[in-house]
Amino acid sequence: MGLLHCTHQRLHGALPGLHRLLRELGQRPHDAAERAAERSADA
Repeated sequence: MGLLHCTHQRLHGALPGLHRLLRELGQRPHDAAERAAERSADA
């Protein structure tokens, strides 16, 4: 039960970033893709 809660919290915390990323992809596909690649490389 604790693991499920932890996963849900992490997913909930990631949602705003995901929405922002999707919005950036809609506006500037190339720039957003590069920024996403940099962000995932840092993680």
